[in-house]
Amino acid sequence: MTAHEANDLFMWAMLILFCSGWVFALFIGLSADHFLKKGDRK
Repeated sequence: MTAHEANDLFMWAMLILFCSGWVFALFIGLSADHFLKKGDRK
């Protein structure tokens, strides 16, 4: 594996981690918002 290939692989790994982390954070935020609204209705 050349240095260029390793660099591309690292870039893709970071991109995937960033995207999955962003989706996970968004999901957690929406879930928390949903539970807070559910709690207010009582």
